[in-house]
Amino acid sequence: MVRAGLLPGILTLGSGLRVATSLGLACALAACGRRPLTQATVTNSFTYSLSAGQEVNTCYAWTLNNTRPIYVQTVTMTNRGGFHHSNWFVVPDDQYPGPDGLFDCNSRGFNQITSTLDGTVLYAQSTQAEQEVQDLGPGVVVKIAEHSKVVSTVHMLNLAPQTVNTEFVLSLTIIHPKLVTTVVAPFAFSYFDLAIPPQADSWFTSECDIASAFGSQGFGTFSGKLYWVLPHYHQLGNHFQLTVVGGPDDGRSLYELSGFNADSNGKAFNPPYDFSAARGLSFTCGYTN
Repeated sequence: MVRAGLLPGILTLGSGLRVATSLGLACALAACGRRPLTQATVTNSFTYSLSAGQEVNTCYAWTLNNTRPIYVQTVTMTNRGGFHHSNWFVVPDDQYPGPDGLFDCNSRGFNQITSTLDGTVLYAQSTQAEQEVQDLGPGVVVKIAEHSKVVSTVHMLNLAPQTVNTEFVLSLTIIHPKLVTTVVAPFAFSYFDLAIPPQADSWFTSECDIASAFGSQGFGTFSGKLYWVLPHYHQLGNHFQLTVVGGPDDGRSLYELSGFNADSNGKAFNPPYDFSAARGLSFTCGYTN
């Protein structure tokens, strides 16, 4: 997967918060002695009341109680509005100790980088999208290790002149290990050193030499396939492009998006794009300031 910054039958278990217990999850795929299921969906949700004009930055935790690894092929998100953006991670369940639900990020020392390194990235929400499906393709999964919890940064914003009662629902479609063909790993590109001129349109491009960085760390020859790309857009963003650097496809555009919208802007590559012959990728961010 790539998250690049504009700067890269189904069974539902449980009720209420719709959190599956470890027993329920085991029975879903082993069918408790009956014919095994090959797929199940586990769903979690929370509600929040945003007053007029209110903006909230907070974190959220959902302990999975899984005693075995689980394999997530699809993440489905819906919300009733007011959710500007959210990033979702999987970490060991003893990290960020405390009760499940919303919590102050600073009170538990939440950090997106260490969360990625200690676990993995699960999903990132397109800006202001109310519905989104991250489908990596048949057999392609995010692997969640045993004894894990899902944690998230949640940015809520109510632009309406009245209170909004909203709900966020996250569903994980998990598949049987025998169906898994590929376990994906996340990486992100960000451009922080921006000097955006006023009263103007401007573009900024950054090039990431993945092959050289990979080799310099002693990992040998880089080999990679691209399964999913998500640009992180805000209202003043007017352009995003992801391009191949080096190799026979040098300069090839893999993804391009102009203007801002509140749609689901993630793109799946099926079949995945193999950029092993390239040096890396470049991304361009455009702004109207």
